[in-house]
Amino acid sequence: MKLFPPFIFQNRWNVGGFVLGFITLPLLWWILSSLDSEEAMMQRFYKGEAESVLGGIYWTCKMHWDDHDPKDDCTREIITSDDYPFEPADMVEFELKGNATTFRATARHTGDPLRIVYSIDADGNIHDGVPGPG
Repeated sequence: MKLFPPFIFQNRWNVGGFVLGFITLPLLWWILSSLDSEEAMMQRFYKGEAESVLGGIYWTCKMHWDDHDPKDDCTREIITSDDYPFEPADMVEFELKGNATTFRATARHTGDPLRIVYSIDADGNIHDGVPGPG
């Protein structure tokens, strides 16, 4: 007596094909659905570069305030001086202003076609970007 009807599993190759298809189709769907477009990958790159620069600015300003008065403004000249290790990325534009309590910095990757500007506050929170002026 056979366990399965003959028209479904006539031999071991049908069983193997059934199992292989049952496993590979969902796996193939998962792989294809996880692929991002090139634009999405580049946008993540632009965001990562801008946020990395913002983090560097923030921690360099924190070092400056630890060395000096926290009421002093942190400026571009201070963070790019030889006293601190911050080196900005070539393709990221940034601005900063404020002291330890009013600090705010913004950064934008120059290659980003959407011109998204990211910001960081005095607590070190990076805020999602918004499209900048064209």
